Amino acid sequence: MEEVERGALGGLPALREVYLGANSLSTFPASAFAPPLPAPAPTAASVLIDGDSDNTVGDVGDAGSCDVANADVSVRSGGSGSSGVATLDLGSNSISLLHTDDLRWLLELRTLNLSKNQITEVSSGFLRGPRRLRRLLMSANRLMSVAGIFPEDLGLLEALDLRSNYLSKLPAGNFANLTSLLLLNVADNQIAEAEDGAFDGLASLGRFDLGGNKLGLQPLGPRAFEGLVNLTNLEFNNNYLHYASAGAVRSPLFAPLRSLTHLFLNSQRRDSMVNFPSNFLEGLATLQELHAGELYLSVLDAGTFLPTPNLRCLDLGSNPLCGVEPALLRPVPLLDELHLRGVRLDDVAFLSWLNLSLLRVLRVSNNRVGEVSAAELGALPRLQLLDVVGNPLSCGCDNAWLRDFLLNSSRVQAPGLWRVRCGFPLSRRGELFVRFDASQCRDRSRPLLFACCSCAVALVMLTATVFRFWRWHLLYGYHLLAAWLGERGRPARQPGPIRYDAFVSYNSDDEEWVAHQLLPQLEGAGMRLCLHHRDFVPGKDIVDNIMDGIYASRRTLCVVTRSYLRSEWCSKELQVAAFRLFEENQDVLVLLFLEHIPHNELSAYFRMRRTIRSRTYITWPGAREDSFARRGRRGRSVAPAGSEGACKLFWHRVVGALGPGGRGDEGCGVAEEGGPLGALLVHAC
Repeated sequence: MEEVERGALGGLPALREVYLGANSLSTFPASAFAPPLPAPAPTAASVLIDGDSDNTVGDVGDAGSCDVANADVSVRSGGSGSSGVATLDLGSNSISLLHTDDLRWLLELRTLNLSKNQITEVSSGFLRGPRRLRRLLMSANRLMSVAGIFPEDLGLLEALDLRSNYLSKLPAGNFANLTSLLLLNVADNQIAEAEDGAFDGLASLGRFDLGGNKLGLQPLGPRAFEGLVNLTNLEFNNNYLHYASAGAVRSPLFAPLRSLTHLFLNSQRRDSMVNFPSNFLEGLATLQELHAGELYLSVLDAGTFLPTPNLRCLDLGSNPLCGVEPALLRPVPLLDELHLRGVRLDDVAFLSWLNLSLLRVLRVSNNRVGEVSAAELGALPRLQLLDVVGNPLSCGCDNAWLRDFLLNSSRVQAPGLWRVRCGFPLSRRGELFVRFDASQCRDRSRPLLFACCSCAVALVMLTATVFRFWRWHLLYGYHLLAAWLGERGRPARQPGPIRYDAFVSYNSDDEEWVAHQLLPQLEGAGMRLCLHHRDFVPGKDIVDNIMDGIYASRRTLCVVTRSYLRSEWCSKELQVAAFRLFEENQDVLVLLFLEHIPHNELSAYFRMRRTIRSRTYITWPGAREDSFARRGRRGRSVAPAGSEGACKLFWHRVVGALGPGGRGDEGCGVAEEGGPLGALLVHAC
């Protein structure tokens, strides 16, 4: 259809939508919406004359005419002249010009589609009629300028589509009258410059598409985006944005957009973006979605995303990043989608170091990832989609779990998994990842792992049991074996001259008993005793005095009480005596208990000695184990009557134990049991 007759659509008062698209109209069919022309004079009709219906015109006969001169005649036009059409679609025609009065009959128009025509010029008064216009679509035309075509009458316009025209510049004030505009699309033009103030009046604008133009850093002034206080969605892809370095810039381009939630920067042309300034996202605290793919970025500063803590979707695909550092993504823990296709990743180990518990979509296709560990995917508890297409995944046992997981998981989907082929090992390269046989991995590893774990648990339990109940038996056996084989770690001490029969080891609390009971009895029997206060060399180190005294004595006599057990120096004296016992393989240690001490209160060395000679005792006939309590402290005897003979026998046995024979049971009739390296345990009377 090339033309619409005048008034063809004007007599349809109920008409609301008109579609005249995909025709060959070369001009705007304004007359089609005009009121229909008056009908020709009838041959016999009823007309209104002076408003009186009784006045009629008779038959005109063969003359075919009627004289109605001087009569007041009016014809019903059927309306006020304005069409009620709300939507008019004239897309895909050949209209080239729009005139001032083309919309004079379309005062109720809400939507006008003039896309895909050949419009080169729009008269300044073209849009003055339809004050209720909401949507104006003029994409894919040949407009070179829109200056002055938006009058103040368009205060209700909400959507304006000017994409794919020949616009080269956006002057200041172009859109100043469009105060209600919510969507503006000027993509795919030739815009290389936007003056400061070009977007004045667009305070309500929520979505702005500037993609596919020639906008670069220099043509955009520092105030280019000021005033767009409600802008939430900005498409700036396929432009010429470029930065010389990745350092901070003085005035970040998008910093004034405080309400921005979606930013598209993909595919900057010419030299591409290459560098991403460290403060490029400054001021965008509300940003939730960032598309920065195909920018040839090789490095991103660790603080790049610090200004965007609310980021939900991040697309860095097709950038030669050669890996992702955990510090880069640590400021965006709310990520829901992460697109890292074609960024030269060798692995996804960075996932283990991040808290991305909300991530649902992970795309790492077309990288060099060979293996994905369970720990790495375990860090993504809400993952629903994993894209690994185009990676040389390993078909070895270490990666067998991934195959089973992706095939059997009801939570995680892996689109295109059937197209993934093995990259390693070389014997399986080219095979389908989902078809490699992992059964041998499971059969070989699981039983071995079970056996190793079982042995480890059993070894730990056995070690704990042995240490708890038999550690002193083992220690004694070790020293006994070492002494027998002569494999001590140090050379044996050369024996010196024996100057004493016994070295007496006691605590200062028991000094009175030693002085008044022990010394008179033993030295009265002709024995030579080595005592601290009497025989230690003044000025010599106390440890050396102890060593010299013990090795210069035939025996070591330990006077054991609870005070003795608490003394650090007494413990050292006992240790030295015990070491001498093992070193010389001779019975040189005698323990003299002045009071009954339960086994669990004895120190480690005393428990060892009792283990060595647990049945070697010289006991007082009929004596109670608490006899020391009856005897009292400081050697004051409170023994019952008739004990004098028993005490004499006691001292006789002590003298015998310290004598050259060293057994303490000679002539006493007391049988002893135990090994040859034992100590004589004597209970005091």
